[in-house]
Amino acid sequence: CDAACVNPAIYAEFSKEMETDYFSTDHIKLYTCDDALCAQGEMTEKTVTVTTVSSTKLSLVLPLTSPLSADTYYRVWIDGDITSALGVSLSDSGSNYGGEENLFFEDDYSWIFKTKTSSAYCSIDRIDIDPVEAIATQIGQRQSFEAIPYGAPDDCDVSGQALQQSDYTWNLWTSLDDPDTFISDDGGTTS
Repeated sequence: CDAACVNPAIYAEFSKEMETDYFSTDHIKLYTCDDALCAQGEMTEKTVTVTTVSSTKLSLVLPLTSPLSADTYYRVWIDGDITSALGVSLSDSGSNYGGEENLFFEDDYSWIFKTKTSSAYCSIDRIDIDPVEAIATQIGQRQSFEAIPYGAPDDCDVSGQALQQSDYTWNLWTSLDDPDTFISDDGGTTS
């Protein structure tokens, strides 16, 4: 992408459950690059916090006072020593070394993106909730939901770019269960 928002959600999603102890800045980094190659020696590490969303997803959170710079290349680097929950290292199963996005990090995984020329934040076009629905099967069971803001569709993503959640003030909400109300097959409710 050559027109990323300066307030993007930067994350990695894995197809297998991962060993989340590796989800840290020791193994996952964001670099500011001098040019489009983002070669070693031409990058500066940017401060981020790595958060675990789930055993298959991690997120890089930017400090509120330090958004990405406009018209700048960035590289996300993931250490190939990260392992799945079954002990398979990323270098054995997922390295993209030698490809256009990763010419310099043998046995690791990385990708490059460039921010748009404007330093204006992308605004929220919609908010998705993940998971979309949840069914509790035990008394007292709880489900966490994630609100994901998205910008308007653009050149980087026809569905809109996911935006940094920490850039916005969120009001907490809860849902109360009314066990005496049922939704019938025709969509009506009965008590």
